[in-house]
Amino acid sequence: MLVTKRIAYSTSLYLNRLSPFISSSKQNIRTMSTSLRFVGHSSSEGPPSIIYQHNNDHYLFNCREGTQRLAVEDKVKLSKLKSIFFTRTEWECTGGMPGMLLTLADAGLQNVNLFGGKNLTHYMASTRFFVYRTSMTVHTREFVKDDQELDTFNDSNVYEDSSIKVTPVIITPQHPQASRTSNRRSQSPTVSSSSDYSPSDNPYSTPKHAIGSESTNIDDHKHRTEILSLMFSNQRKPNHASKDGDHAMNAPCTPRQHPLTPAANSPDAIVELQKASDEKRPQAIVTPVEQDQQNEQPNHMTKMYEKNLPRTRPSKTAISYICQTPETRGKFLSEEAKRLGVPVGPLFGQLQKGESVTLEDGTVVTQSQVVGKSIPGSIFVVVDCPEPAYIDSLINSPEFLPYQSEAAAPKVIIHLIGDKVLDDIKYRQWMNKFSPETEHIIGSEAVCAQTSLFRSHALSQYKLSNLDPRIFKVPEYCNIPQVILEKYGDLPPKVSPLMNKSSYQFKETRKSNSVGIQLDETPPFDVHRPFDDPKMLAFNENVEIHRAIDEAKHAANQVNEDKSLAGGNVEVVTLGTGSSIPSKYRNVSATLIKIPGFGSVLLDAGEGTYGQMLRHFGREHISKELDDLRCIFVSHLHADHHLGVFQLLLKRNKPKKAKNTLFLIAPYDYQRWMKEYNDVEHLGSPRRLQFIRCNHVLGRNLNAPVWAKDTLNLLKDILGLSKIEAVDVIHCRHAYGLSLEHKTGWKLVYSGDTRPCDRLIEAGQNATLLIHEATLEDSMKTEAIAKRHSTTAEAIEVGQKMNARYTLLNHFSQRYAKVPSLSEEQANVCISFDLMSVQVKQIPLLPKFNNAIQMIFKEEEEDDDNDIGDDSKRPHNKKKEDRKLKRRKMENEKEQ
Repeated sequence: MLVTKRIAYSTSLYLNRLSPFISSSKQNIRTMSTSLRFVGHSSSEGPPSIIYQHNNDHYLFNCREGTQRLAVEDKVKLSKLKSIFFTRTEWECTGGMPGMLLTLADAGLQNVNLFGGKNLTHYMASTRFFVYRTSMTVHTREFVKDDQELDTFNDSNVYEDSSIKVTPVIITPQHPQASRTSNRRSQSPTVSSSSDYSPSDNPYSTPKHAIGSESTNIDDHKHRTEILSLMFSNQRKPNHASKDGDHAMNAPCTPRQHPLTPAANSPDAIVELQKASDEKRPQAIVTPVEQDQQNEQPNHMTKMYEKNLPRTRPSKTAISYICQTPETRGKFLSEEAKRLGVPVGPLFGQLQKGESVTLEDGTVVTQSQVVGKSIPGSIFVVVDCPEPAYIDSLINSPEFLPYQSEAAAPKVIIHLIGDKVLDDIKYRQWMNKFSPETEHIIGSEAVCAQTSLFRSHALSQYKLSNLDPRIFKVPEYCNIPQVILEKYGDLPPKVSPLMNKSSYQFKETRKSNSVGIQLDETPPFDVHRPFDDPKMLAFNENVEIHRAIDEAKHAANQVNEDKSLAGGNVEVVTLGTGSSIPSKYRNVSATLIKIPGFGSVLLDAGEGTYGQMLRHFGREHISKELDDLRCIFVSHLHADHHLGVFQLLLKRNKPKKAKNTLFLIAPYDYQRWMKEYNDVEHLGSPRRLQFIRCNHVLGRNLNAPVWAKDTLNLLKDILGLSKIEAVDVIHCRHAYGLSLEHKTGWKLVYSGDTRPCDRLIEAGQNATLLIHEATLEDSMKTEAIAKRHSTTAEAIEVGQKMNARYTLLNHFSQRYAKVPSLSEEQANVCISFDLMSVQVKQIPLLPKFNNAIQMIFKEEEEDDDNDIGDDSKRPHNKKKEDRKLKRRKMENEKEQ
């Protein structure tokens, strides 16, 4: 049972200890002109993101999985983002970038620059199978040391524009043999080291159809850069002025033509949107797509797409960044200008622009005579020291020496460090070399309290837990850190832990005179302190809602669980139930099936799946759950269905490694991505990870290779399954559903993303449980056709035609109501919520909760906001606007 952790003394006491060094402010942080903002905190998911803002320019440091969901939660708008700086080319720092780029492109951003270490361009090019936008340009720049491979592609390691100057400091572990990262890398295989594995079940082998090459370093970089330019070609602008319904084809989940294939320029589109002049909504015409269709005569673009990326090796470097804000121009001294004879008017403006002016008597007045001294920009430093092996390289880096004097002292240093780094006295001594006025913000997992980052979802889960705490568990959190900084007696005087939603203000603004660290004043989420949370308190005191909850619980108690039901003890954990992009309440697709006595199967794994498992199972149990994971099924290569897989593989490959072999069933292009990314960061031994292509599991595929059948039979034996069958469905090319039949007599069917599909209905006949997508509301069938998704009614009809005992709906659009409406007659149909955990025999309880759930979420839906872009570029949502207008009308009537 998941237990919410608590410590004897309160969080408020802990925060009070920091008060001498922290100024608190109620101002809206988005009004700051030059500031830092911290998104997330250090955790096992990775380091936090840091947003530097100067006027309208935004810069991001690191982008782990879940960053864009945090941006939505914290109302951080990223539409002004210019560049992203990565401290390491490793998944825990970069895992949120692919999904972020797709979202930003769809929000209208036309250019993003990426900066980081070696392999950054390779990493980006490896995502070409599923990350691409023709409305955006993405450029990469890699910082390398002089003694590394010759870097002929960058003139200088210093980056500067009108808003920031950035100097990278590149460090390496002094003792690689002692490095956690190096140990992991040294155990990873090359392709040739796995000759005892067949070409497909070794995830890192090269698919036979792929074209390989050997080339020079310059050719390698040119090839990767050309791939990237084709992925993000900026050939067209997205249509943000579309009317209701017209944005269907521009949504991230729309089946798109890939820009690297000839079909992208072909008049025969996969999905054509034909607008009728006499109708408000577009009519969609869907053309069938053959799963195994191949281009017989590939052109140059296709060859670029099919060609394997040149091989590379993981880089052990970590990069710290010394950053300088722009100088503040001196104040114009109008009285001095008048004294020198300059008349008020246009000449004042010329002097302010830096021009000299000549008066009528011939006197020349220069800017230096009438403008005060400029104030140099502030220095801030982002340090990445992932483990003690990097300390010597860091503290001996000469780039830091100029900033250890009072004259050039940094205002603030953010330390993104491993848990053991601060225990090393050498690191603490290095911190003390900087000015005592420098603020030090410590970002390590041990020092940062593991508070609930997704407060909105935690609160909704708390509300649902009143219905049944077994099914709706409150996500784990801990509001007190493992280690408090007072433990160390020799730290600099101004030191504090990094906290989510805190900020650092460099200078006063018109709206605030606060400078320095600003804390978010909202108390952390805590179910034991409802008086700290107005929304929780209001819920607890809402008599009407609790009456509905009591009625629902009473109705559920009348339901007799069928203890003889085959598969009744199989547990379904809906880790992510939203579509396309993560939102406050729903993460993207992931459903865990726990089979008692055998292990578990994960049906898709969108970005942030590991974090969802961590919050659901807790830190004490996450390792066991990862080891129990025996199979991951990736239904198709849309980003919202698989960007969480690599984090799971890497976590299984930590020092306490999973003992059990993991089987990965996915489309064949996924294997190519794994192979190419494995050159950047090793994902694990092939002896603990075996790959099965989806097309080798198709029920109609009688010609699967012998080794594929052997691997599949091994998986069936491990999980106690009598049959595993993939089903090609109606979505994009190489999109599949899955049917699992167990020896004990139960059957589970997963739709993936699809239109209602006869092949799935046939394969799933008499299923015990159908998990089917219900992306759109019933009134949006046209959009469902265009996007190749299903409406709620269509998903229910599939379950009826399949004769499924129970139907569980998921993959809901993030832009519409969180709770689809169901009639009382649909007693075998239920709705999934993030982190819901239900045994199959408990499913009849869920429909009894529908009325209470509708009441619980009624008010929350009115205040929902899931956008990370500009409000002006947000697709139109008529229902939301109608609710706002109605609410405003009621407020006006009350005032009158």
